[in-house]
Amino acid sequence: MKESCKETRRLLSQYVDGELEFSLAARVEAHLEVCPDCRRELAALKALGQMVKEKDKPPKLADEYWDWHRSQVWKRIKTVRRERQDGPHRQGFFWFRLAAVTGGVAVVLIAAVAGWRLLRVNPQKAKAPKVVDNLAAVLVSEQCDKPPEVLRMPVLPCVSIDDTTTVLLRALVETDSSVSEIKVERSSGIELLDSIAVNNIQKAKFRPGIQKGRLVRCWLTVPQKFRSE
Repeated sequence: MKESCKETRRLLSQYVDGELEFSLAARVEAHLEVCPDCRRELAALKALGQMVKEKDKPPKLADEYWDWHRSQVWKRIKTVRRERQDGPHRQGFFWFRLAAVTGGVAVVLIAAVAGWRLLRVNPQKAKAPKVVDNLAAVLVSEQCDKPPEVLRMPVLPCVSIDDTTTVLLRALVETDSSVSEIKVERSSGIELLDSIAVNNIQKAKFRPGIQKGRLVRCWLTVPQKFRSE
């Protein structure tokens, strides 16, 4: 192969793409006029380029596809329009349902709180119990810097006995002033009087004990005196 053919074929690719300068392009064209081999090389190069271009082209879609695509687009447009028209009504219905549910929950909560308060009402507390004259006889409790105190004690009923009878009880006063446990330390010998004394302690009102500045559970010994009629 001649040197001129080698140089021309080296420039053919740029010549086909139109990237050569005018002087080089003129030299390639002059050589192609006298060299049939280089002309065949040029024709093969152009055919190859055409094949590449055809391969890179996107495939042609059928008309059925475009018809289907247009129908889907219009269907979506109609759906969006319908949603926009129905939107305010649906939104109003949503807020109506939310208000109804919220109102129902509020009514249930109010009823529950009212019922709880009614259940906590103790009819016996409506009466003003009288303070007995034996509060000074309350003995000191154990394990407290400041023992529990009896604030109110209902009056014991008078009984048909020959002499004054005392029932000695121990009450466990909780930090919320309630009595959680009652023990009979010294019985009167009459079971009915012991039961009346225990029931009387349950109706009493106490102040809880204090240990190191904190409210604590503490035992308190309380005498209950029954007088004869």
